[in-house]
Amino acid sequence: MIAEELADELRMIAYCDQAKCQARVAALGSLARNGLDTKKVRSTLYSIATDKYTPDTLKVRAIDLIDKLDISTAPKELTADEAAATEQSLLAQYVGIPEHNS
Repeated sequence: MIAEELADELRMIAYCDQAKCQARVAALGSLARNGLDTKKVRSTLYSIATDKYTPDTLKVRAIDLIDKLDISTAPKELTADEAAATEQSLLAQYVGIPEHNS
């Protein structure tokens, strides 16, 4: 995870309309990789991708980043006990609990 002060620097670049488009897209990509400001990153990338003044190469990069945002989610951090409980719950739900014959 990126340090908060560095994330703030990325935000200043990413959301500043006066920053160079290439720098904005790169900063937005970094924010996205770190799972920060997902909705704002997506909307900013969309506005860059649909702006008639954005160079085509940057439009393609912005669209690729939007596509990655739509399919990627941060993994959930689980303790060992939570992981075991989740595993048992999923096994019971999808496989079924075997009955013991006594």
